[in-house]
Amino acid sequence: EKDVNEQVTSVEKDAKEMLDSAKSLLADGGEKELIKEILTQTQEMLAQTQNALAEDAREAKAAGALGQGVVMALRKASPRLVSLTNSITAELRKMGFASSTGSSMTALASAASPDLSEELALLQGKADMADEAVETAAATASAFLENPPDDPNSLEAKEIMSEVETASKLAQDQLNAIRLEVQKQAQALMRNANATAQVRQECQEMLKKLSAAQMKLHPLKNAKALLQQKAMAKQAMAQLSKKVDAAEVLLQKAFELAAGVAGEQMLEADVAAAEEALKPAESSISTALALVEGKYKMATGIMKDELSTLKDRATAMNTKAEDLKKSLVRQRKGLDLDKNLELCASRVAAAETALGKYETADKVFLGGKASDTEKALSKAEQTYKTVEAIIAQARATVKKQRTDAKLAAPEAAKSAANLLETHAERLNKAAKKLDDVASSTFEKKYAGNVGAALAAVKACEDKVKELVAAAKPFAEAGPDSPLVELRAIGEQATKATKEVESSMEVAKHAIAEKAREAKQKGGLTAALAQLQARLAAAQREVAATKKACATADKELRAREACEGNEENLQNVQADVDRLETMLADGAELGEEEVVELMEVTDKSKQILATTADSLATHGPSAPLSAKAKLAELETLMKSLQKRIAAMLLKTKNDRLRAMSALHMKQAGKLADAAEAAMAKAEAAELPYLSGLEELPASEGQEVIEACIAAGQEVDKAVAEAREFAKKNAAALAAAKGDAHATLKETLDNEAKRVDDVAKKIIKFKADTEKRQKDLRMQETKAAVDELEELAAELAEELKLMEQEKGAEGEEGDGLAEAEDEVQATVERLAASAEGVEGQVKKCKLLLCKWSKTDPVYGKDMPALVKRLRAAEGSLLTSRQGMADYEQRFVAQRLRTEAGDLLEKAREEVKVLTEACQPLLGEGGGDRFAAALSAKTLVDALREYMKEKELEAKDIFAKASGGTSDVVGEEAFVAWLAEFKTEVDKAELDFEDERRKQIFKLFAADADKGVTEEDFARMFRRHYTCRAKVTVTDGLQVAKGKTITKIDLGDEVEAVGPDSVDGATGVVRVEVKLLSGKDAGKTGWVSLKGNQGTMYLQEVSPFAKITEKVATHLKAAEKAAGDLSRSMKARIAEVPVAATGPLKQVKTDLGKIAQQLTAEVGKIIAFKAKVANAKAQFAKREDAERRSVAERKERGEAEGMLAECRQKVQASEELLVRLKEAAAPIKALKEAELEAFEGPLTVLKECEALWGEVSQIAKDVKAMSKEKSAAIGLSAKGPLLEAKKELATFVAKTDVADKGGQVVLKAVRDACRRIAKPKQAALLAALRADARKRSLSPEQLFAEIAGEG
Repeated sequence: EKDVNEQVTSVEKDAKEMLDSAKSLLADGGEKELIKEILTQTQEMLAQTQNALAEDAREAKAAGALGQGVVMALRKASPRLVSLTNSITAELRKMGFASSTGSSMTALASAASPDLSEELALLQGKADMADEAVETAAATASAFLENPPDDPNSLEAKEIMSEVETASKLAQDQLNAIRLEVQKQAQALMRNANATAQVRQECQEMLKKLSAAQMKLHPLKNAKALLQQKAMAKQAMAQLSKKVDAAEVLLQKAFELAAGVAGEQMLEADVAAAEEALKPAESSISTALALVEGKYKMATGIMKDELSTLKDRATAMNTKAEDLKKSLVRQRKGLDLDKNLELCASRVAAAETALGKYETADKVFLGGKASDTEKALSKAEQTYKTVEAIIAQARATVKKQRTDAKLAAPEAAKSAANLLETHAERLNKAAKKLDDVASSTFEKKYAGNVGAALAAVKACEDKVKELVAAAKPFAEAGPDSPLVELRAIGEQATKATKEVESSMEVAKHAIAEKAREAKQKGGLTAALAQLQARLAAAQREVAATKKACATADKELRAREACEGNEENLQNVQADVDRLETMLADGAELGEEEVVELMEVTDKSKQILATTADSLATHGPSAPLSAKAKLAELETLMKSLQKRIAAMLLKTKNDRLRAMSALHMKQAGKLADAAEAAMAKAEAAELPYLSGLEELPASEGQEVIEACIAAGQEVDKAVAEAREFAKKNAAALAAAKGDAHATLKETLDNEAKRVDDVAKKIIKFKADTEKRQKDLRMQETKAAVDELEELAAELAEELKLMEQEKGAEGEEGDGLAEAEDEVQATVERLAASAEGVEGQVKKCKLLLCKWSKTDPVYGKDMPALVKRLRAAEGSLLTSRQGMADYEQRFVAQRLRTEAGDLLEKAREEVKVLTEACQPLLGEGGGDRFAAALSAKTLVDALREYMKEKELEAKDIFAKASGGTSDVVGEEAFVAWLAEFKTEVDKAELDFEDERRKQIFKLFAADADKGVTEEDFARMFRRHYTCRAKVTVTDGLQVAKGKTITKIDLGDEVEAVGPDSVDGATGVVRVEVKLLSGKDAGKTGWVSLKGNQGTMYLQEVSPFAKITEKVATHLKAAEKAAGDLSRSMKARIAEVPVAATGPLKQVKTDLGKIAQQLTAEVGKIIAFKAKVANAKAQFAKREDAERRSVAERKERGEAEGMLAECRQKVQASEELLVRLKEAAAPIKALKEAELEAFEGPLTVLKECEALWGEVSQIAKDVKAMSKEKSAAIGLSAKGPLLEAKKELATFVAKTDVADKGGQVVLKAVRDACRRIAKPKQAALLAALRADARKRSLSPEQLFAEIAGEG
């Protein structure tokens, strides 16, 4: 704000000085132009300053709360600059100068008409005066409205308002007067004929300017109300500031109480005090911020700017409060550290305790005691998961507390970190021990489930051990180790690494395969996780081993590079020494010596280049032990490169001379080769040079092909010779003197020979091309000739047939006989027509290869094309003549084919009817229902045979009475009734009709009766494979060897009873394969897997017949669809507007199609019938099963109730006897009691009878409780009725028991009444006897009681 005031004050001072100077000059009579320039410059300076202030205001607003003070200062300074600008404008006007706008308008007016200049200038001056008056009033009001007084009714406020009202009234009066005058004069000016369009536009702009001034002045009329609003806003700001200040004080208090946040750990009391102090501060800040934000949303203008500053201040306080709250939360965490450390310790201890439980659960597998039970495995897996979860939870707790501990005081944090590190180590040990224990028992637990994956992982682990053993000497080998030894152990390590990687891939694949199986079937999660962990550990060990061998590998590679490069350099050095020796005498080199020199130097250069690459590759990464050797080799390599370069330089002339001679020889050889190839080409064309201009087609084709091949050989030889000449141009340029001349002459001669051959081959190729065209034209003409012959033959044959047809028509009888030959005739004609069409296509292809513009044969083309068109026309005519024969043939064919389709449909219906007969025929449902009863019977017989240790033949002997080989229907039915009585199974309580149906199922021949073979057949169990399963040679899965596997749908027969594999708990059975590639083999198969997969399903007669019917039905449906489509296709072959024979056949096909549709409908109807039969059988099967179950339950219920019923009946009988025994004494009157004889006898008899009744009641209650528990709560049907009847039995025996008690009580009462009168005499006699014998009461009691 200070800078703004200083800037404005400086500009204001300069402007006033310049204005004073202008006034002085004007008073002294100075030049007006100079005065005008001074004032104009002052105006521009003020305008620039105002623009700069406006830009600063925009930047200050963008800065937010920080720039609010600057914005206020800029707004206060702006009126001062406006006032100065108005003063300068007034001075300019006094001197007769218009403003910049007025000047431009005057110039426009002068350009339009000199008479309008003064009028425009005068109007502009008046408009400027009105605008300046408004600006002065607005600036006066703005200065006070920006910073209104606190009390709008104070004297100061009234004076301000008076000043504003005076300025506003003065400006309004001046504006009104000037506006009326300007309007009149501007309208007159615009009506002036000399006024241009631009003058009129400027007048309009002037009027708009006055209207804008009025709009600016209008708000000042309400300045008093505006001032009051501003003052009220200021008061509101003061109230809000007080609230923010109060909140700031509370926040400062909270900060003072929390002084320990930045230092050591605070005490519990200090943290609590700071938290309590922060709560009101947060509430106060929140309230103040909400008020400020609410006012801010409603505010505008200056009020909004002020509120923005206050809002930013409250927001900053809120941020500080949140930061303090976070600091106090950290302090609170530091205080809670001890509790959390105790929690960590308890969870670590819990993990170790759980680990001990897992060890106990897993120990049973070490001795093999529990490996036979699925329960132990499930318990071990569950315990493993629990321990794993507890360890994971403890680790998470320790990890979290490690993070929280860092927020505590340094000493406490250090102590906590040490303790948490100890906990982490204990957890790591526990996790490792968990994996070790799980690994030690893994094989015994899961060998039967993940055997392949386990074997693969074990193999991988073994390979890793071999790798570690093989890599150890390689990693420990030093730089002094012999290279041979280092290479050998390195190769062993590399080989072991490849084997490990291969075994890892196998293990990964095996685990992935088991994982897919587990995903489908469920389970094995823990086992697969452990296998995956073991494989990951193996991978880590391999990576560590590779890292350990990295240095030795670099050593080996560097030393191998040294050895190989040293050997190569030694060989090069030997060659260079030999060449230098050869060149030592300075003698001229011969051609062979030069060739040897070039070959050796080229080979040496390649070796040195390879060596340089090798040294560049291995040098930077080589170990120190090899760097010196590599540097030595590099020095030797560079020395050899220099020696070779020196030799080549020394022998340059000899090499040039010798190479020139070699070049001449080679050029001669290539020229000879070109000439020889040309001679061969000339020999190839000899057949055409023997005087025959046209050879047979086959021979000519062979000669042409030979000429083309020979020409290619010549082209190749010429190209090689010219390429050689081109490449050796440098040798010619390097040759000098006589050598140059000789070489040039020789090469020129050889080039001439090659050029001669090239000229010959050009002519040869041209001749060959012409001959090839001749041959092609020869072939084309021959084809057209053949086409004409074929077309003529077809036309002639058709003509003869027409003549024969006419002759037959005259005879009358021959026409019907000819119908049988229609097919053969049409086929013959069609074949001939197709032959002609084929020849037409051939001719067209040949003619397409020719161009009408061909210089030689173009003239022959029109004639050939004309002949082709004539042959096509002949073919078309023949085709039209064949139409009647074709229609007769097509009609006969369609009629025959449609009839065949109908017969096939009828045959399909017949086959399907026969196939569905067992299911849909009369009695079919009864037969299958009887099969269910037969299965119930067979199951009961198997149970009986197992219990009695009998075989099927023994049962048959019982059924036949041991006297016959066949059991008839009557005997079989009687035996079934006897067997039911013997085994006492209610489910076998069949009706006689059902027993007769079972007999028919047993008997292969019902008229003959049931044989022993029939009887044994019913005990055979057939199964169908539901899921692929292996067949092993033993009961136990783990120990058995795989014999083969059964595929889906294969059938097997059980050859023994079901057995349980003790190791896995899986039910298995020995079977014989009845189908598949290994039919006839026997072995053991699991009926159901340990995860619930059903491998074998027993075959039922109904399932077998429905499967067969479904197959036939599917085939029939497909055949029906095919037949319908075929019939539609036949109908579609007949045109809509058919005539002749085809018209009649269309009607015939429609009739046949209707019959076919009916047959197809029968097939479709069978599908619904079969579905209904299956549904009905499902209901009957369910009813039969319920009936069997109900009979079985009724038998069980009867068995439960029989004993209880007997006891209830006995109880009731005993109660009757009890009442009868008590009746004599109960019927006596009081006077008759004393005379009754034997009351004790009656009492003892009644007590004995009641004892039996009471015991029966107890027995029945116990039996009812036991049997009700066995029945269960969810019982229904006969068992539920039995349960109810048991309750009835208990009630009946209870009633009998209570009734007996009542009777017994009556007897006892009667006995007491009889004994009571005699009791006193008895006691007196006993006392007298005791005194007489000197017995104490105890002795007397003992004597009476006796020894018992």
